[in-house]
Amino acid sequence: MCTCKGRLIVANMGDDSLSILDIKSLSVIDTISLGPMARNFKNKNLYINGTRIGPHCIVSDECNIVYSVNSYHNSLFKVNIENKEIEDIVYVGTCPSHVEINEDLIFVTNSDSNSVSIIDKNKFNLVANIPVSDKPHDIKLDKEDNKLYITNNEGDSLHVILLDDFQEKEIRLSSNPLHIIIKQHKLYILSSRINGISKSSITILNKESYKLINKLNIEGIVVDMIVMTNGKVLYATNAEDGYLYKININDNRVIGKYFLGGMPNVMLWDGRDLIYITNAYNNYLTVFDITKEEIVKNIKVGIEPAGMLIV
Repeated sequence: MCTCKGRLIVANMGDDSLSILDIKSLSVIDTISLGPMARNFKNKNLYINGTRIGPHCIVSDECNIVYSVNSYHNSLFKVNIENKEIEDIVYVGTCPSHVEINEDLIFVTNSDSNSVSIIDKNKFNLVANIPVSDKPHDIKLDKEDNKLYITNNEGDSLHVILLDDFQEKEIRLSSNPLHIIIKQHKLYILSSRINGISKSSITILNKESYKLINKLNIEGIVVDMIVMTNGKVLYATNAEDGYLYKININDNRVIGKYFLGGMPNVMLWDGRDLIYITNAYNNYLTVFDITKEEIVKNIKVGIEPAGMLIV
């Protein structure tokens, strides 16, 4: 029985924890500390006591199970959030960042070892490492075409893996990509700190031809983006000035600017009116209503919150 529905989970890199929030009440109802759980893990050889974990990104495709990518521990945890226990641990490359699940395989980007690790989901062991370009960060699965897209942050490229036969392709870009969104036959690629300058851009490519459709330029260090369903508007978090930007994609125009404070980080949209935004400086989760254009609530979570998911 799935007992954890209606929950929002936040990964906190600074204190190695997961904050569990009730979506209806918008409040923290539990905190899972990964350190003590790892120390009690059945295979003691897979955890070094005192090691920082650094959960950066979390995903889930089954009831009560969360997969945590741990940037400091170079590992992937399989966490049962109902029983509050780590069911399994697998080591991947150095400084893993993001993760995707495709049926029985899990794919993890490793920023410092320039690779993508492939894990057998059922046996929970490493089956392969695919070399990519410099500093791979984000990874997204295109279920329609059965492809993986990987952003190589310092390789100025997008790595494409065809999962039917594992053929690979590299798309050269003009700036260092950080995050990617796949929507309506388009690829939205976010680049921040172009050539060391506090200037960001969002490149929009045709998903089939990889030809340039549009390029949006934004001042400051943009760290995440959300594209609305209609493909006409996107929201972006700017860690440099603490604002949430609402941008008209067609004419590259800022049509809304909302002060959040601190360092707004990762965003998660509920598909309706609310955007959840982690704040890495103030250590809280901001709930923002895009219809009313106002902050609903700031919720204190763990230290240095990063990735989120709704279960």
